[in-house]
Amino acid sequence: MAYRKLLEDTELTDVTFAVDGQLFLAHRCVLSWRSPSFHTMFDSGKGMHEGGSHTAGKDIVIKDVSAEVFRVLLRFLYAHTPPEEEDFWEGLVVGEMARVSDLFEASELYVHCVKRFTEELVVCNGIERLVLTRNSDVGAGGGGNGLRVG
Repeated sequence: MAYRKLLEDTELTDVTFAVDGQLFLAHRCVLSWRSPSFHTMFDSGKGMHEGGSHTAGKDIVIKDVSAEVFRVLLRFLYAHTPPEEEDFWEGLVVGEMARVSDLFEASELYVHCVKRFTEELVVCNGIERLVLTRNSDVGAGGGGNGLRVG
């Protein structure tokens, strides 16, 4: 999809997310189209900007999600591009990515992350992975566990 360029072009953005101390500009129409969770969020009007401005204090705050994971989620929703190898070098935790993709109903990304998670599971890291999974609610399918929007 050619939407990756749209993600990089902030001129016509109409929503701002504050995630882990960073701001992300986006387009409601793209996110609504690609994610039922974003569609519901925007349709309810909760946390939306007055007149589409990006004024401080008018951001949609996403808690309990790292900026790196949110960046990868946006890239996936715009360009349908799964996490790249360099994302993992920069601190992306596949368990958190799976949890967040599940919460925002990005099912293809969720499946990709769970597959990668299980492929990397070996005896020497099994306990660590299980603890990370428990802490991230991977596979919980809870559609809201651990994510706070405020």
